[in-house]
Amino acid sequence: MAKATTFDESPQEHLLKEIKSARSVMLGSTNIDEHMQPMTPQVDVDESVIYFFADRFSQLGKTIGVNPGTVELCHITKDFQASIKGRLTTHNDADIIDKFWSPIVEAWYPEGKADPKLILLKFVPQKAAIWTSDKNVFSFLYEITKANISNETPDIGNRKTIEM
Repeated sequence: MAKATTFDESPQEHLLKEIKSARSVMLGSTNIDEHMQPMTPQVDVDESVIYFFADRFSQLGKTIGVNPGTVELCHITKDFQASIKGRLTTHNDADIIDKFWSPIVEAWYPEGKADPKLILLKFVPQKAAIWTSDKNVFSFLYEITKANISNETPDIGNRKTIEM
């Protein structure tokens, strides 16, 4: 569960840790006619960068290969939501590939790190809108009931916009 205090103290760090713990996020393309797609993030918290292993022959791989640029990444859990804009480029750095390589990644690339379809994408976050709530179901119901009685907006969480 997202903790509001951590969210308030260091929202950028909180965001990157949330993304790091995600099995997948939705990643956009520089081509507005293409849909977002699920991708597994490889987060370098120290550098504030998110990497993705991708197929260079996929729609996203081909698009970013010829047209890098600003894209959007979305991440949603029960108590944390984020919409992040940033720059997506190809970045085939062998050291970064080694750092994040795993048996799970290898399952997608049978020829290993030299697989011709393997491409590494680098997402550098620039601006994010993030929301969090640490309310349990009873607190949520209390806030909704209170709001309906008092005609006030319920207090169910926090929102921030951050530059990265």
